[in-house]
Amino acid sequence: MVFYYLKDFDSVGAIFQIFAVLIVFITFKKGIWILLGYIQEKFRSLSENTKDFGTPEKDTVYLFQFHRTKLSPNSSPFCLKVETFLRYHKIPHKPIFTQFQRSKQGLLPFIIFNGKEIFDSNLIINELEKHFDLQPQLSSIESAIAQLAVQAIDNSLAKNVFNRLMPEFLASLSFKHVYGFAKNRLKSLHILSLPEENIYQGLKDNLRALDEILGEKKYLFGNEPNLADFALFSHLCTMYYTAYNQPLKDILDTEYPRLQKYIERTLTENFPEFRMYY
Repeated sequence: MVFYYLKDFDSVGAIFQIFAVLIVFITFKKGIWILLGYIQEKFRSLSENTKDFGTPEKDTVYLFQFHRTKLSPNSSPFCLKVETFLRYHKIPHKPIFTQFQRSKQGLLPFIIFNGKEIFDSNLIINELEKHFDLQPQLSSIESAIAQLAVQAIDNSLAKNVFNRLMPEFLASLSFKHVYGFAKNRLKSLHILSLPEENIYQGLKDNLRALDEILGEKKYLFGNEPNLADFALFSHLCTMYYTAYNQPLKDILDTEYPRLQKYIERTLTENFPEFRMYY
């Protein structure tokens, strides 16, 4: 059986998005390089929607995710979280880079695994941990702390991730499903209603707590990573390695060098091809 995957693809809607962004950027006369890159990625994704992925292999993960950037393995921390998990555990997988192929819930990343579609980065990792018997060996207290850490990382860092490269109107056009999902989560926690300086201070407070948990260890809870590690690395990496000015980079370089080295170490071990840029 040949494996094709094309879900809810709307070429008219895709072309409309491209022209909408074009009009906006011409109006404001800025961001021309972002615009050109955006259009290039859109048309590349258009060609990939009819790509032949061959016959599905048993116990092979087909990971649908956003494209790589020149400085980071992925523009989305949620996609990077899953791919880092797969690479670290050497799970057979095939990355499929796309803008338009989405899960039934309209989200990226998602995976096709043994004929089953699984969405949401945390659910994906939890399911694969069970299947491959990879559950981390943590105490009950460590498990509780790790769960709280994942929530803090996904919630506190999300606003910084989705506002770092482009204004809100463009982010909602370019990544409307994943951006909308994160924005709704932040709204439910009343985070977006806070003043900017409060959000910024909350980010620093969470980084301080995570730095204290990490200490001098290789990972948050010892020599083996868990979901909290994959979440922390993916969020920090997508913000730290960017061509745009990021307050987080200065914070890590000056106040939390252990976290900065943590990013470098994890990137080097799992994505050695990206070390050539640093």
